[in-house]
Amino acid sequence: MKLKVTFQTNTGLQREHNEDTVLICGQVINQSMPEPVTRYFETAGAESWAVSDGLGGHACGALASYTLCSTLATCNLSVAPDLQSVLDRCQSRLAELMHNRPETHGLGATLAGVYEQEGALHAFNIGDSRIYHWQFGYLRQVSIDDVFGYDDDDPPELTGLDGHKLIAALGVEPVNNAPYAHYRPIRFGVTDRLLICTDGVTDIVSASEFEANMMSGDTEQVGEWLSARIKAGGAHDNFSFILIERLDD
Repeated sequence: MKLKVTFQTNTGLQREHNEDTVLICGQVINQSMPEPVTRYFETAGAESWAVSDGLGGHACGALASYTLCSTLATCNLSVAPDLQSVLDRCQSRLAELMHNRPETHGLGATLAGVYEQEGALHAFNIGDSRIYHWQFGYLRQVSIDDVFGYDDDDPPELTGLDGHKLIAALGVEPVNNAPYAHYRPIRFGVTDRLLICTDGVTDIVSASEFEANMMSGDTEQVGEWLSARIKAGGAHDNFSFILIERLDD
């Protein structure tokens, strides 16, 4: 499978540190990137791409997201017995950190990603980072948000500065079993596109804007548009995205 991938992780315009991390075929990146980068891949059936968003206002969000992506990078999801066992391994790594370093207690992060297995792609997520699939001129969200609305009378336990109340995330408590992940296989055809992103993207750019601009150019051009659009919208949070296009068989 030949893929063109455009990605970026960025601190944004109002935060001091980047607590997002991206995983690009084994490479873990959490340093803020001023502009999107494009790379080409010819996959061998064992690749994965993911974004992770450290929980705002919680201990060591950057460490949590980096640890999740680093752990995921060491796992060959194409031969893993099941996805949940891999996520349990990620959760156990965070629990180990909290046990060994008390100052990290409460660290946590979302995770959304795609991996290849036997020539097919599979999407998964925990938290409110999202995955969209563009196909036949239409965009659909394939991830499921683990979030419910903010209520001033019920202060949310896992609320970040954007007011989201998560009902699931990795980490948070020093337990070894990960929350249940949402999972969906994807029929990823030639010219299809995927967008994996943190809420620093979706808080500013609507799904209808994604759909209208997803074919405004190649993934490199769409990535440049998306980065500029987020910054024009204030970029109040860290933001990360991965755009994937299938070129041919």
